[in-house]
Amino acid sequence: MVVLMQLVMSTFLIWKTQRNIDCNNQVFCFLINKLHKNLAGNKDSVFVSLEDDFQTIFMKTAVVNLADKNEDDQASLGEIRENSVKYLREMFALLDANNDNFLVEDECTIHNVSFSEIQKAVTTIFKIFDQNRDEEISTEDFPNKESFDLNKDRIVTLNEVIKKASDGRVSNIIFLPRPFQTLINKLDSIRDEK
Repeated sequence: MVVLMQLVMSTFLIWKTQRNIDCNNQVFCFLINKLHKNLAGNKDSVFVSLEDDFQTIFMKTAVVNLADKNEDDQASLGEIRENSVKYLREMFALLDANNDNFLVEDECTIHNVSFSEIQKAVTTIFKIFDQNRDEEISTEDFPNKESFDLNKDRIVTLNEVIKKASDGRVSNIIFLPRPFQTLINKLDSIRDEK
């Protein structure tokens, strides 16, 4: 693990100092270029198209939400690279408990992670799932949410999502195991199923 993280960090440092060269022979830079190419296709930026499938819309929206610095609802390769480096640094800092810029196996545990680092990680995860950027995670964040609207009333409820996701095997929240019901009740405290 230590060798892998050192390789990733050295790749990042090389890319950071030589960003104007073709970096496809560097692991981290190659992966970022590949992500951009897969999501953007022949375009210069990643942007959401309603013609994409559910998973692609979700991935593109997450990348745009995390990387779009100039708020033009698209993410250029430069924006993706810059933000990837930022998130890589944050991930490394999360694992580097003693801040010596090296990772060893015994410090890469959850016990060594500070509350503020966990808070940053949760905030990033929130940005990924808050697809419509309204500061809350709800059924409104589903791409192609109309496919979940089983009764065609233009409102997607949690019961409809569960029924659709389970291929009709679970028709209501009450049929879920108790731990799931408890989690849903905590997440949806006002019980509006959004």
